[in-house]
Amino acid sequence: MRRRYSRAMRRGLRGGIFGLVLVSAAGAAAMASPTASAAQPTNPGLTASGQVVGKLESGRNLTVTVSVVEQQGWQAITAIDIALILRGRTLDRVTLDPAHAILTVTGADQPEAAGLGGVISGAFFRVDASEVGLEARGTRFRTTIPITLLADPPAGARLYYEVSDRSFNSTGLRPLGSPAPRATGFSWGTLVVAALVALLAGGFLGSVFQSKRRPPQRLSVYGAVQRGLDRERSAQPGSGP
Repeated sequence: MRRRYSRAMRRGLRGGIFGLVLVSAAGAAAMASPTASAAQPTNPGLTASGQVVGKLESGRNLTVTVSVVEQQGWQAITAIDIALILRGRTLDRVTLDPAHAILTVTGADQPEAAGLGGVISGAFFRVDASEVGLEARGTRFRTTIPITLLADPPAGARLYYEVSDRSFNSTGLRPLGSPAPRATGFSWGTLVVAALVALLAGGFLGSVFQSKRRPPQRLSVYGAVQRGLDRERSAQPGSGP
């Protein structure tokens, strides 16, 4: 009995010491490292939201609106980007510099001052600078950028926006709207079915017309010979019926 009690006591002491070590280690880790939310860098000084009206189709007009709150003042905003991206590749991009009221499009020959007129075009985007809306007051800035799509974006391409300031803070790329849909049209299955229907219809109509046509008269060699003999016999003098 004494032996069992001693063994149980040793187990209890061992368990208590192990639990104490775990608690101490957890406490030390909690003191040494901040919480997950605090460990992730945040930027409460720069916030933004965006929305788009329109579809990603050729000839369509899109209206992109981006609202920004910059605690350093709206003049600290260095760039508002609207980009068309497919699998990490930028197909076209519009960039607004609010402090200098400059609008640029990727691939355009020369940037234009927003609000002063001028049209600039890229691979997919066409922007009339005179129609760009700007609203600025204190720490708040809001812009409305109308974009005309010059071509159908590839399926899966999507609009994103990003805001940066002079302290190298950025909101990161954020999606706008839905990805570009796949091009509509006849699928291979539809084309095969249409071809089969056309062949069957052609064969049926051909058989109908063929049945209605009278077969051509066949020439008989023996008949021609017989007619020739009859003509010669009737031409001989004294021949009668």
